[in-house]
Amino acid sequence: MGTAYAGETVWVWLHSTPVLLGAYVVAADGTVTVTLPAGVDLGLHRLVVLDADGNIIGWTEIAVTAALAATGANGAGLAATAGLAFALIAAGALGVVVRRRRARA
Repeated sequence: MGTAYAGETVWVWLHSTPVLLGAYVVAADGTVTVTLPAGVDLGLHRLVVLDADGNIIGWTEIAVTAALAATGANGAGLAATAGLAFALIAAGALGVVVRRRRARA
């Protein structure tokens, strides 16, 4: 279902303290690869994906570990890819459920 957003531009935010990571185009397979900025605190964070209208279309929790911090931002970006792919797939599935419920009402 994440492929429903293929070719669309989405905005990705890193939370605890919100930081805009940038605008990304969703790949044909429904994934987005982001690179975390240097200096991200170790621990749990949330990546939030917004559509062009600013609506949340997905999110995922990520853990920044000492191993990721040691590899630099590229390693963290690779780790974030799988989580964002899951978030976009989940968002697509949620969109189908919401549309079906609205159609019944």
